[in-house]
Amino acid sequence: MLNFYLFTAYNADRAAFAFSPAVPMPTPTGTVFPLTFADEQQATAWCLRERRNLVASVHYAAERGYHDIAWRLPHTTLAILRRHGYLDDARATLKIGAASGRAIGDSDGEGASLNDLGHIHVTLGDHAEARKLFHLATYIAQAIRSERGVAASLCNVAFLEMIEGDYPRAIELYQEAYDAAQQLGDPRMQSVAQHQLGNAYRAVRQYDIAITYYLQALTQRQTIGHRRGQGETLTELAALHCERAEHAIADAYGQRALGAIESVQDIETGQRLCDVLAEVHHHRGDLPQAILYGRRAVHLAQRIRNATKEARALENLSRSLLAADHLDAAVEGYEQALAIYRDLGRTHNAQRIAGRLADLAPPNELPDAG
Repeated sequence: MLNFYLFTAYNADRAAFAFSPAVPMPTPTGTVFPLTFADEQQATAWCLRERRNLVASVHYAAERGYHDIAWRLPHTTLAILRRHGYLDDARATLKIGAASGRAIGDSDGEGASLNDLGHIHVTLGDHAEARKLFHLATYIAQAIRSERGVAASLCNVAFLEMIEGDYPRAIELYQEAYDAAQQLGDPRMQSVAQHQLGNAYRAVRQYDIAITYYLQALTQRQTIGHRRGQGETLTELAALHCERAEHAIADAYGQRALGAIESVQDIETGQRLCDVLAEVHHHRGDLPQAILYGRRAVHLAQRIRNATKEARALENLSRSLLAADHLDAAVEGYEQALAIYRDLGRTHNAQRIAGRLADLAPPNELPDAG
């Protein structure tokens, strides 16, 4: 039973995320006949339908000493669970995965589990725990002299530095990761580091350097046929040119991104792109298109259960609704964003939205930032 779930979940992961690194798998036995999937939709539907059984199987495997299965199974389900917002399941199973990898002395399995667990904690807003997990994974990779593991861990720590605003340190770490990936001859890892260097330089408004790295990442991803990655990089190029008020160029990159994203049904990057295109069309004065993309961005954020992205999309949508004189709809959107930011404990964001609502509200109906 456990092997059936492991190999079927692996096939589902490959069908849905073919360009992500695969989980190293044992040789299947002749008595196991896992399911296969024609496309991402079938794979995702099966994983979501079997979600409770898959999570229970991780617990069952660890409790009975099948640690080689207990650390692998969480990684085969992680991407789909994360995409659809089942972060508590992902966190619980990855924690077991790390312990099972450690129990059988599989340092690669333990390190991979710690890295992915760190990303879940970043998403949940627990940066202190994420930093601890990333550094522990780096220590393990260095101890076993895994150059690929070190490069991956450097990218993870750099990602956290980006979130916390230490851009010079993030650039330094991403450069180290790129150098390591280049020595390994790993084009996918190189493209990840190049893309993230683009993000980091864009964050400090060094746009020309950022464009150079984005274009390098795009070329690398085109060379290896990584359509999902192409969509991601094209989306950020659109965002960069929007920031520079080059809205026609931003729209052109956005439309190219749309083609790449739709071809692989990438919901997460699609949500980001809709948010970017909403802003592009808002600045171009095409409010109907801005509202259309804004609504799509909100819908996709709800679909992947990402509250932070939903609140941000609601802000952008409400701004366009207000510009189009849809006052009631704009107020409703801002109120929804305010409620989300309160629930997330984002006081600064909540105060900002409360201020906007105060400007729109009649006297004696001012909102409380909470």
